[in-house]
Amino acid sequence: MSFYISRFAVAVLAFISVANAADSFGIWVPKILVVEDSAEKNLAFVASKGESSQNILGAFNMALKKYYPEAKAELDKKNIKNTFAAYLKISRASVYDEQVSGSSVKSYTLPVTASLNFLNMANGDILYSHSFTDITQGNLTSNKDEKTKKLAEWYVASYERLFEHLAKEARSTFKPQKLSAKAIGIYDGLVILDKGLDGGIGKGDILDREGGSVEVLYSTNGYAVGQDEFPKSPTKEGDVLTKTYNGTLEGIKKPRVTLLDINMDKKLSDHPSEQMMYEIFSDKIAQNGSFALVSIGKDFYKAKRDIVAKAGVRVLEGKRSVPDYFLRLRYDGPFGYTAPTNVDYAKQKTYYAGVCGELVDASGRVFHSDCMFDEITDNVTHGKGQSTSARFETVTKNATLKLAESFSKGVSFDKIEYTVDSVNDQEIKFKDDKNLLASGGSVTIYKNIGSIKDKKNILIPIQEATINSKIGSAVTANLDPMKISQGLKVEKGDIVTEDVVASNAPADAKLFMLCNKPSQMDVANIDGFDSIAKYLVKDSFKYLLYSASGLQDALKNNIDDTKFDRTPVATTPETKYCVQPVQWLELKSKKLSDDKEFETMNFNITAGFRVYETKDIKNKSAKEATVVSKKSFETNPTLTVPIGCEKDYLRVELLKNAIPSFKSAVSSIQIQ
Repeated sequence: MSFYISRFAVAVLAFISVANAADSFGIWVPKILVVEDSAEKNLAFVASKGESSQNILGAFNMALKKYYPEAKAELDKKNIKNTFAAYLKISRASVYDEQVSGSSVKSYTLPVTASLNFLNMANGDILYSHSFTDITQGNLTSNKDEKTKKLAEWYVASYERLFEHLAKEARSTFKPQKLSAKAIGIYDGLVILDKGLDGGIGKGDILDREGGSVEVLYSTNGYAVGQDEFPKSPTKEGDVLTKTYNGTLEGIKKPRVTLLDINMDKKLSDHPSEQMMYEIFSDKIAQNGSFALVSIGKDFYKAKRDIVAKAGVRVLEGKRSVPDYFLRLRYDGPFGYTAPTNVDYAKQKTYYAGVCGELVDASGRVFHSDCMFDEITDNVTHGKGQSTSARFETVTKNATLKLAESFSKGVSFDKIEYTVDSVNDQEIKFKDDKNLLASGGSVTIYKNIGSIKDKKNILIPIQEATINSKIGSAVTANLDPMKISQGLKVEKGDIVTEDVVASNAPADAKLFMLCNKPSQMDVANIDGFDSIAKYLVKDSFKYLLYSASGLQDALKNNIDDTKFDRTPVATTPETKYCVQPVQWLELKSKKLSDDKEFETMNFNITAGFRVYETKDIKNKSAKEATVVSKKSFETNPTLTVPIGCEKDYLRVELLKNAIPSFKSAVSSIQIQ
């Protein structure tokens, strides 16, 4: 995923240290600093870097040496497969100011966010990434030039704290380990390994050997099946392949979900970095979730290319299989507003953030979707309190953790296994009795080849297929032109098996998609409703729902086709129906409150949904098209609104009042 467009500042810094004496892993810090472009527009940050970025990299060097004291001055190219390149990335360096009441002094807040990343020099994988934000606050009355100089000094002082945290955290949590597996057989060009899920080998893993590597296509308890990434240098029976990992074997066994994109409002300048939010979400999922979250970072690819060039070595990289499931996150806010109190020297500040997410496959089928929100209210006396950026970061983190918890509890995986009933040219048929598959999805067909050594009933992947129709439990799928096993063909009795997201779809499996029309049904509008409602539909929806908007562009832009075997194509099926969230907002009355700094506003809010036939609403407005089904609920909030902050206050409060009505309406959808 492309979080940022990055560029590289180069300075002199390189060393080796031992990360794990038992496995003789080395850590090399190349002459690289990765800086997000927006940070380079901050004059104070640019001044803080020093010549050739030595202020930053010098502080980074000192922090790393503290926790990795056996530093060496050059890369040991003989130990390249056991070496990790550690590089620093600055993803945010901002300056926020606020006028101190009754004074010429300004209060400044300087957040700087950096991540420490470890790149496996054996295959170019990012094995570890941890991000942290340090925030400096202070008051200044300086002129422009003096202000820039002083702020730069504050940044320099913050680097010691920031890099100390990153290095200490890495030392305690980055514990690279190796495991190995032996090739016990070669069948139709595929490699049979003596270890599988129970031995820490998972689908999508890359195992290395001298002169080549193998990608795991299928793994189960007891064995795994892989494919040479470099066919001109094939693996032979008896070869030992190795894999380096960080974490636990339990994490390896989990199905993998790829974070496709994170959508934050770029017009909001004061929000935490996307990379930080990804790491918070990923860490929480790793603790409690049924899947492992993998990032696709184009900035990582750019750093990798530069690191490899400076190392002067060849890194073997094959093209990986496209992942099965994609996670998309969208943030609402953060927003804030200030309200007066009954005393002049005190104010009340409220901070709010929301985040929504959906788990989809390449067909756009939504398996889980939800939104979570967080709000903090501070009493600020004499202008003293937490900075806006610090509070925005906190509410955004809190909302992200809540959403990760929803996905941890709401997403589970099933192992399906079906038998092919018939094959007619490039078309196969089978029964999906569990109703876990849907049109547009893809499956893999396997052949049972019997035993190799002591491994029995070994399944070999033959070919993938795309489901083109499903009536009840009867599935029809078209075989893809590209075969996995060149010498084998799909036959009746072959096996369809996958790890799929568990789903409680109804037996009739009606298909719906989002209409993607504006929800506003009257003149007034609830800000943020459109972006949130689409995620809340699935949270209470009883039928199969597809969210195709922007999916193909996201797949094309965020999955680097130079690193994967193909650019995935969105295969969203045609649906008879679409669901349209709707809203009405009416201000019934407005008057001054007893406290003259507030207004009392009474609203009628109606929120709900309408179901249309997809073809009918395609070129019509939501008011013009024929409604198949609809449901809505009304609420009548009376809000005490601080004068001068109406827009920001209502941006938060109206949405909070509309959501319960909308969720109740969606849960009552019935289609005959």
